[in-house]
Amino acid sequence: MKVKFFANIRDITKSKEIEMEAPEDIMRLLFLLSEKYGKEMRKKLISEDNRLHSDMIVLLNGRHIEHLEEERSKLSDNDTVSFFPRIAGG
Repeated sequence: MKVKFFANIRDITKSKEIEMEAPEDIMRLLFLLSEKYGKEMRKKLISEDNRLHSDMIVLLNGRHIEHLEEERSKLSDNDTVSFFPRIAGG
């Protein structure tokens, strides 16, 4: 499975893309990435109620997970998951 990182998430991962074995679902991926990249990544990915943080956009094979099964969206080794922080500005 490919995992792609954009914007300030790349600052944490020091990489724009990694390959890994697919976990069961998006939520498990969030926890695995938090374990791999530490507290700063966890703050970006996971909210205090253990859900996807509202400031993060996640695409699964180009589709926003809001239009799928959100954090429960199942993953396979052929998938591509992309992480985009919401950008505020004006």
